[in-house]
Amino acid sequence: MVEVHIATYSKVDVYESTINNIPLMRRCSDNWVNATQVLKVAGFGKAQRTRLLEREVHQLQHEKIQGGYGRFQGTWVPLETARDLAIKHKIPEDHTSVLYYDPDRDGPLQKLVSASQSQPRKRKPKGEGNGNRPSKKQSPMGKKTMDLPMQLTGLPPTFGGMPPAGSRSTTKIFFP
Repeated sequence: MVEVHIATYSKVDVYESTINNIPLMRRCSDNWVNATQVLKVAGFGKAQRTRLLEREVHQLQHEKIQGGYGRFQGTWVPLETARDLAIKHKIPEDHTSVLYYDPDRDGPLQKLVSASQSQPRKRKPKGEGNGNRPSKKQSPMGKKTMDLPMQLTGLPPTFGGMPPAGSRSTTKIFFP
């Protein structure tokens, strides 16, 4: 059985376990699970994961997290969807104990505290790094991209505009 603990990333508590150096996270607040990590644990490479997420997961209710702490990024789904995904791809239940942890039945967990978990990585100033790769805000075709800011303003998005200053982490919520 894989150990489950509580960790904090960008001020969000998650139940977390690590399988073969791959984190598997479930948010404590709403029990949503990082489906991208479920597919990593199942052994799928990046191209396969992308294809599976598009075919199987993006057709269902999901949330895409981009920006912020790297381990927290990915496509998040409700707990039952994540359990179904793990079963479908034959991940042993002892590798997915974070999906079956019940705080009422199993008791409290140890909370890991680390400064690196609560703060996103600092970005290098412009001009540093590999000049051959596009920036995260630029597509491989050289076109600028824009993510919706995490905080919702209640106004319709303005495409082609810039997100509010200081907005680093983005959330895109999709409903079928």
